[in-house]
Formats: sequence, structure tokens, C-alpha cells
Amino acid sequence: MAKIYLLRHARVDANMQNRLCGWSDPETSLKGLKELRSLMLPKADITFCSPMSRCRATADALGIRKYTISELLKEVNFGAWEMQSFDELYKKCPESVETYLSSPYEFRFPEGESIDDVRERVKSFISEVLEPHLQNGKDILIIGHSGSLRLLLMELMGLDMAFFWKIGIEPAALTAMRYQTESSGLHFFLERMNCQR
Repeated sequence: MAKIYLLRHARVDANMQNRLCGWSDPETSLKGLKELRSLMLPKADITFCSPMSRCRATADALGIRKYTISELLKEVNFGAWEMQSFDELYKKCPESVETYLSSPYEFRFPEGESIDDVRERVKSFISEVLEPHLQNGKDILIIGHSGSLRLLLMELMGLDMAFFWKIGIEPAALTAMRYQTESSGLHFFLERMNCQR
């Protein structure tokens, strides 16, 4: 059976400070790049990568020289909330934070996107970019972000949005799925999550 590997980018300082880091483009931290050293990278026929520098730096640090950039893999655009922590946001706009926490899927970040917007992007990635390679049984590596990879996993596994907060995608760790094509369509099976070895 062929496989899909999901790899979240190496850690950035904003991750360690619990800051919302979507379309902001901070550099990968030294600590994050060191975490990649223990990663056992699988062989893939094709690699897709978010255009954000933290994802490209992850690919480069792992010695991946050939990859295809896809804008559809970008993280959610947090808009006016970019690079702020929830503690800071609670002080500025507690009602908006409460609204987000109670209905995260419908909430649109001020001057940004909603999680559902990202879900639609991920669906486009699957149908427009990924599916032709799946039909050919290719082993595929996808380097992206916590939100976009989580949504990609959910779409492939047929999980509804209630699982969004129940799935964690850790930095510099691989999630692996195997898949097979049958007369009824493509079927995906989760093998392991958040592995570094």
C-alpha cells in the first residue's frame, strides 16, 4: 500500500511563546532545526510544501531538494490576531476570544480567515493537487502547518469538524497514513501520529 506522510514544520519561537502564527513568516528557530536531527525521513515519490519560510527551511534542513510549493497548504490567516498570544488577546478583546473558543469553526479572525476557509483550501488541495498522485499509488510527503495538516488528515479520514481540537500535529514530527484504491474509491488508514523515529 502507498503512504502519505504529514510533517509539520520545525518549531519557531512564536510556537514556543504560544503566539498565533499563521501567515506571519518568522524564521525557524535553532532549537526547531535541531529537533529535525532525530527525524527518520521516509522515502517519498513526491513532496508538497507550504510556501511559508518555516516549511521551506524544514525541507531544506532535511535535505529535500525537490518539492512542489502549494499555496493551498498555508496555515489559517489569523489577520489582526497574528503573532499575539491568547493572554494578550484576552486583555484586548475578551468577548471575541470567548466567541472563538465557543464556536471556532464559524469564527472569522478579524481581517483574516475562518477555519472553514482553510478547510475549503485543503479540500481544493486534495481534489486539484493530491488526487492525481493518489490514483497512481505514489508515496507522498506533505510539509505544512498544524491547522492545515490537521484538516487534511480529517478530510482524508472522513472525520467531521468535532475532531479538530482532538487531533494534535506536533512540530518536526511525522504522521503516517497508508491508502489503497478500491472499486469503491480511495481508503485511508492512520498508521501513526507525531513520530520522530
